[in-house]
Amino acid sequence: MSAPMPPPPSPAAATGAPQAQAQPEQPAAQQEAAPARSGPGSFDSLHNEIRGVLPAFMVFQGARFAFQKPVGQHLALTHSIILNGKESAYKLQPTYIGTMRQKSPQESFPICIGEVDHAGRLMANIIHEATDNIKLKYQLQTDGSDVVGTALETEFAGSDFSAGLKMLNVNPAKNKGTWILNYLQRVTSRFSLGAELQYQYMANLTEYSGLNFGGKYQTPDWLLAVTASPVGIMQASYVHQIAKNTTAGCELEMHLPQRQVQASVGVQYSFKNSTFRGQITSGGVVMGYFEKQLVPAFTFIVSAILDHVKSETVFGLGLQIGQ
Repeated sequence: MSAPMPPPPSPAAATGAPQAQAQPEQPAAQQEAAPARSGPGSFDSLHNEIRGVLPAFMVFQGARFAFQKPVGQHLALTHSIILNGKESAYKLQPTYIGTMRQKSPQESFPICIGEVDHAGRLMANIIHEATDNIKLKYQLQTDGSDVVGTALETEFAGSDFSAGLKMLNVNPAKNKGTWILNYLQRVTSRFSLGAELQYQYMANLTEYSGLNFGGKYQTPDWLLAVTASPVGIMQASYVHQIAKNTTAGCELEMHLPQRQVQASVGVQYSFKNSTFRGQITSGGVVMGYFEKQLVPAFTFIVSAILDHVKSETVFGLGLQIGQ
């Protein structure tokens, strides 16, 4: 099966740092939308809108079952079973929500999210909002007794700008690590522009540095975001809310050094108790993701991938129990 071309690789992926999409699910109370900040958002979140519309990061193969149960007022445990032809796994995902800083009944910090599977692989995430303007994140990923990746992030959100600093796999003893500094400025009420500087070094290897530029233009109904680098890597996304329950979007990814270009178009329909997301790529891959709330705390999921070029079809079924 041919998978959609992933976004241009980031230093985090190159150095083995944990990725945000691998984070375990948070309790429903924590998933509720928080009050929007007056600033432009972070540089990393420029393409978040399209990721919520296209199902490319949601589709799966085989069967999935997840059961979430609160254990006390601040702790919840999620048991997950994944069955497919390539790899089957059991995962335990504890989530702790502290009260060191409580902004509202639905939002408090710190948030500690863990995930451990049957093979002993561990992923831990800690998120804390020290003040209204400063947010801290720490990620750790291990494989048995080996540390696979670490990431420490801090973000400062001003009234009309945001600045962030990331340290990925920084190890002074081994003389290696990746540093990422980004900045996003709101130029007008609808237009924001920013840049990101990356620096990577490893012992006895050539150092690497790169500069990325990005921006977005947003209206009440649509959003256009673009990120690009001088070496020929570009990503552009467009999201348009057509109706109250219908959102459409498209994405263009270019990686000129590898001579790869891919375009995707998709739509999201939200019904009373269900949501459907569909996507078609320029490579001939059609994807669909449907989730239906049968009764409160019971969600049924159907996932499908059809590759017209290879004439391959993959299905996935899932069931989630718990809030």
